[in-house]
Amino acid sequence: MLKNASFLNIIGCHVAAVNTLYYIWLTIKSVDMQEKETITKPDTKELIVTTAFRLFSQEGYRDTSVARIAREAGLSKGLMYHYFASKEDLLKGIFAHYQSETVYKMDWDSKAPPLDNLKKLVDLSFYYLQSQSELRRFSLLLSLQNSVSADLKKMIATGKKQWEAAFEEIFNYLGYHQPHSEALYLSALLDGIAIRHLASSHYPLSEIKQLIARNYGLPSSN
Repeated sequence: MLKNASFLNIIGCHVAAVNTLYYIWLTIKSVDMQEKETITKPDTKELIVTTAFRLFSQEGYRDTSVARIAREAGLSKGLMYHYFASKEDLLKGIFAHYQSETVYKMDWDSKAPPLDNLKKLVDLSFYYLQSQSELRRFSLLLSLQNSVSADLKKMIATGKKQWEAAFEEIFNYLGYHQPHSEALYLSALLDGIAIRHLASSHYPLSEIKQLIARNYGLPSSN
């Protein structure tokens, strides 16, 4: 009887130990899952991108460290490196973020009149000039620097080609004799306007926009 009781006690101890270990494992797993959920929160990546962009614009790319970005965003460097392997990778992330946003806004209704879609693109371009001037300035400065990597220059060029391709498609619908050349012309015109606007806060953007609208016969805003 005593032997059976001793045996049952041993079994009971083992079961209790297993249950304890299982509880510890569940606790660790729960904490680990919570940490992973925190790491993969979509707004965390956006926070890093917007913070880095602001600091790069204000203090310069070379003078801004990853530690500075992490501190400003209220995050650890380890979490920063979970998203971006290096500072240059973060810089690419900034352009990827804003390019995807631009592509989304460039989407138009294929059933709408071509002039309406052209107006939408011109309006979007001037929106970026007026509301995202820091992004435009930052892009122009980086594109002119020899120290910028080939990959980043390719990303900047890709963004430019997206605009040119969209313009060319519309000019083709409108029956322009040389839609490609017209697209390059309008793209270069908008680049020149951007440079002048960035150089002077008194540049008459509204008047220039109205002139472009008249030249291309764009419909007036409702």
